[in-house]
Amino acid sequence: EGVSWLLFIYLLFAIMGFMVLLRDIWTPLVGSLFGKHCDGDSVLVGILLFLLPFFFLRSLHALRYNCYVGFASVSILCIALVRGGWQKFEEGVLSDDDLVGNDFAIDWFKIPSVEDVLF
Repeated sequence: EGVSWLLFIYLLFAIMGFMVLLRDIWTPLVGSLFGKHCDGDSVLVGILLFLLPFFFLRSLHALRYNCYVGFASVSILCIALVRGGWQKFEEGVLSDDDLVGNDFAIDWFKIPSVEDVLF
């Protein structure tokens, strides 16, 4: 029974992470399709209502449809990354931020202090 509880807790956090990713990926897309600002929670509820019938089927084979939603989300994320990279390339913004005088330069060989950890 202890293994079942550990598995339940692990899967609970995995599902919560999946739902956060679904909301963050699909909210801008739904907002641009409808031409107005959409609330992320309402988009997540819409996705859950769309997937809800598949959760109650008796066969686990029905869960393959959830994979399609995950694959579509990853595809949208990849397309957005490629589009953003292409826009940076077209604008000519390919320089390193540390060379421009950025105050947030990375100290590679620094022993962390308490201030670095807390702030």
